[in-house]
Amino acid sequence: MKVKGNAARLILSSSIGVILFAGMLWFVGVDRLWLSMEKASPAWLAVSASMLLPFYLVRAWRWRMILTPVKNPVKLSNVFWITAIGYLVNTLIPIRLGELVRAVLLDRKEKTGFFEGASSIIIERILDLFGIVMLGALALVLLPKMSLPAWIFDTLRVVVLVVAATLIILLAGTRAESKIIAGVSHILSAIRFPAKWREKILGYVGSLVKGARPVAQNPRLLLSALALTWVLWLSQFLAFYFVFKAFNYTVPWTVILLGFSFMMITYALPAAPGYVGSYEFFWSVVFVGLGLTRLDLLLAMAIVSHLLGIVVQMAVGFLGLVWLGVSFQELLRIRPTQR
Repeated sequence: MKVKGNAARLILSSSIGVILFAGMLWFVGVDRLWLSMEKASPAWLAVSASMLLPFYLVRAWRWRMILTPVKNPVKLSNVFWITAIGYLVNTLIPIRLGELVRAVLLDRKEKTGFFEGASSIIIERILDLFGIVMLGALALVLLPKMSLPAWIFDTLRVVVLVVAATLIILLAGTRAESKIIAGVSHILSAIRFPAKWREKILGYVGSLVKGARPVAQNPRLLLSALALTWVLWLSQFLAFYFVFKAFNYTVPWTVILLGFSFMMITYALPAAPGYVGSYEFFWSVVFVGLGLTRLDLLLAMAIVSHLLGIVVQMAVGFLGLVWLGVSFQELLRIRPTQR
């Protein structure tokens, strides 16, 4: 994994993050921001941080369930620590290397196969998007009568369509695997893809369909995975909710839930390492867009929430490195095992 080749991208994203953060500090004022942060309740912040740990545990449990058809049993401790390491890498390096790292480490520890592990992670992400969108839709239904900007409905509508289309393709693909692979092969041949890359892509598509088949064709497994998806994102939402409690900012929980849903969607966008500046910017934009006006409190909450998340991610992630006996330098050199 050649991180040096991404140096320019890292520098650019870091610079944008720092500029965004500095601009928000200048606009709000450091004094006002500090006064807002001083009023935060340490007890409620501790409760908020404690809600981040179940997120990792439930995510690992769900991943283990998705992997059941590939290998059974998979050690829960392994998938837990691998999940934590993946989040650590994604936090420190803004090019989504964490997903690759997870698939490779899973193959090394559990001999699942790289592509099978990668396809299970894609299934995870699809379930995540589905769960987040459903929570956002629930918030819209339960919101008290209030005028909301059109972009909220438009954005949610686009995400719903993308998620629905992806689910339909996967569900259909699991019942027509040979046709899907033949169609992809025909397209790759038509555009004259090199044979080496064509084989890799076809292998990846086949693994994705294979990874999705057990979930798609097993209603009980699918419902269980969806239930765990809602549990893990509700625990993450509670971490958000208790930050509002810590700052004594009285806001309907439905508004917080809707803002949380949009915040989670923004993680798909490019960001600086550790989401520095990006996290605070998106938090402020989303909640101001939902009608909240205390920008000093919003920025203070964003900074504290971000710090809590980073501290937990770093602590659990580095514990995972120690537990699995992996160095961070080794993660940067990781490559898929060819089989």
